[in-house]
Amino acid sequence: MFTFFFSLAAASAYSFQPSQYSSSNVIYRDVAVIGGGAAGTYAAIRLGDLGQSVVLIEKKAVLGGQTEAYRDPDTSNIIDYGVENFQNTTLVRDFFARFNIPLVPYASDAKGMQFADLSSGVVYPNFTLPAADWSAYIAQLDKYPYLAYTWELPDPVPEDLLLPFGDFVSKYSLANEAYLLGTYGAGNGVVLNQTTVYVLKSVDKAYIEGLQGGDVMAEHDNHAIYDKAQAALGSNALVSSMVVAASRNSSGIRLVVRSASGDLKLIVAKKLLVAMPQTAANMQPLGMDSSESSVFGQFTYNALYVGLVTNTGVADFVDTLGISLDTESYNLPALPGLIYLQSTGVAGVFRTWYSSAHEVAEADVKSATLAAIQRLTGMEAQFLVFGSHTPYQLAVSPAAIRQGFYKSLYALQGHRKTWYTGAAFLAHHTASLWNYTEAIIANLVDT
Repeated sequence: MFTFFFSLAAASAYSFQPSQYSSSNVIYRDVAVIGGGAAGTYAAIRLGDLGQSVVLIEKKAVLGGQTEAYRDPDTSNIIDYGVENFQNTTLVRDFFARFNIPLVPYASDAKGMQFADLSSGVVYPNFTLPAADWSAYIAQLDKYPYLAYTWELPDPVPEDLLLPFGDFVSKYSLANEAYLLGTYGAGNGVVLNQTTVYVLKSVDKAYIEGLQGGDVMAEHDNHAIYDKAQAALGSNALVSSMVVAASRNSSGIRLVVRSASGDLKLIVAKKLLVAMPQTAANMQPLGMDSSESSVFGQFTYNALYVGLVTNTGVADFVDTLGISLDTESYNLPALPGLIYLQSTGVAGVFRTWYSSAHEVAEADVKSATLAAIQRLTGMEAQFLVFGSHTPYQLAVSPAAIRQGFYKSLYALQGHRKTWYTGAAFLAHHTASLWNYTEAIIANLVDT
């Protein structure tokens, strides 16, 4: 309840009356979208294609969220250091084709692999992973086909889905797959402690099939689709902007938005789509009522940080995967810390993946990552670029899931003229998010 009353107090400091703004700072639209990541950008473009007037508010300077790219100044090559590949679905192909961006089969840049304890810097040249055939894991996924497209769970919720994932691994003899499941599901923090349902949604059947071949990527630059989307939206994409107050009721939506220059704009819309991560902190400026705060206030999340480094001393095009020689943890590296140093298509440049069960300051992530590389090779590496994918994997307790949390979450769709999309409402896969968003869009189109 504190968040609710604080939100009302904050909102009272701003005016929702158009007469209090210059005409150039009042924007009338059918739909306002908050969050310009994968789901929000897709929604804004599709709504425009369907004849709706749209405005998109994004706090970063560019759209794309976790799809991030860097142009190497020496080679002019584009290096993707966020989202590297997409599932090869009709919807994905159609959306890329809408912007005339060719897709090609996804291929790893690595030509070799090594395992190392990145907390000590010791390389284990003879270490090998046990063979994973995936059949036992896929058999478990096949028990819950609905997880691929919804959070609408049976009542009662199957108890296996609520186990700590370490217990699930033991129960179904998934030891051979455990390390890879932890690595592929890096955003789950300490994966063996994570509730099983979140791991199954992170590393789903489509993900496994993609690993075995079939995923795609943009021919030159995965971020190009968001660059073109931003160009297509033009002034309807309010980047470097944040909502600071909101009025949401049966008569419509009013948002006070602070732009990069510090100017305040008033958006008057018929409906609102929230596509940013729906943490309580992010939702606070929207003025949550008691039903909203009781739901969004339950979310916790993990932390995931990415970047590009150079001068590592690691052989070109060799991936370094973090391990700990602890069979009880299936050799998964200890967290928080650097878990993966991944080669790119440019010699001498590596992606970094740093995972944690809690948020970590950027300076601390960088210093810990560079220290781990120095322990590994003795070299003083440098960051070229850094990105945060935090908050990652919004989750609630097994008890909350058992008591119907996701029914309450989905019941908020349409409440106060507000709809929702994003990873918390389905999963962290772009193709799945776009598909889910397509279904939500139907509720936002005025006919």
